[in-house]
Amino acid sequence: MKRPLSLVICFLVPLLILVVGLVAGGVVGYRAIPPLFAETGRGLAPPGFTVELPDPGKYAVWFYSYGILDGQGYESSEGLPSGARVHVHDIVGDRPLPLVDWLAASRSFAGESAVSVGMFETARPGRPVEIRVWALPRPAGVGVAPVRLAEVFRTILQLVGILVLSLFFAVVALIVLLHRRSRQVAAESAG
Repeated sequence: MKRPLSLVICFLVPLLILVVGLVAGGVVGYRAIPPLFAETGRGLAPPGFTVELPDPGKYAVWFYSYGILDGQGYESSEGLPSGARVHVHDIVGDRPLPLVDWLAASRSFAGESAVSVGMFETARPGRPVEIRVWALPRPAGVGVAPVRLAEVFRTILQLVGILVLSLFFAVVALIVLLHRRSRQVAAESAG
């Protein structure tokens, strides 16, 4: 007669499924999250800097409360100081690009922290823009990055999906194995 499944096996298989799911989620996160924080350009303001925008679309301007540029750390206030102004200028069109204040966002990644000061939009690829900030007491790091809300939500959904599926399959495996074991134990005691 066949021996009933061990309780260790009944719990080890679902645990293994969970671990595989967590590892898969970690790999997906490791690959997908750093590009979400990639900037098109960064510089010091004042004096300001020029950056070429590779794609049309929306771009955010980030003010760094702590950031590293060319190997040197720059620390400033937690947000744009009162009285300071950010100016975005389209060099080719020789016109200012309106900087729209949007939901105050903040981000921390790789030891750096920044707050958004606004968003602007460009319709043509390869446009150089000049970023200037006036009325800062000392130079601070300013970055320009594409707005990637769709990619952020897609990554969140992928990670949540992986975790939910691995949890679901682990629970199903646990139920199936425990049910099988209980049938085997009942058959063994009846026989």
